[in-house]
Amino acid sequence: MCSASARPESRKLVLAGARADPGQFDLAVTDYNMPGMSGLDVACALREIRADLPVAMASGYITEELRAQAPAAGVIELLYKPNTVDELCALVARLANTYSGKENSS
Repeated sequence: MCSASARPESRKLVLAGARADPGQFDLAVTDYNMPGMSGLDVACALREIRADLPVAMASGYITEELRAQAPAAGVIELLYKPNTVDELCALVARLANTYSGKENSS
């Protein structure tokens, strides 16, 4: 279930780009722990703006509770934060290819 706990001014700032032109993004990657809102709040808000936008979330501490809450918020992938840049790039490429239907040209 999505929470409305984020401060309205923070939420407005973070999500302004998505609201202005929802089709300009292929996917979103967010951190779980941020000032004023959580990555779950961001994912919920993005789902309200554009339900088909794939959202991945990074966290340094992925609990079973977070694993249970993430899908309900619209998060399709969790990434353990200390993972390498290569793993993040692979995740982004996989999600972009899966959700856009395009082949990776690299």
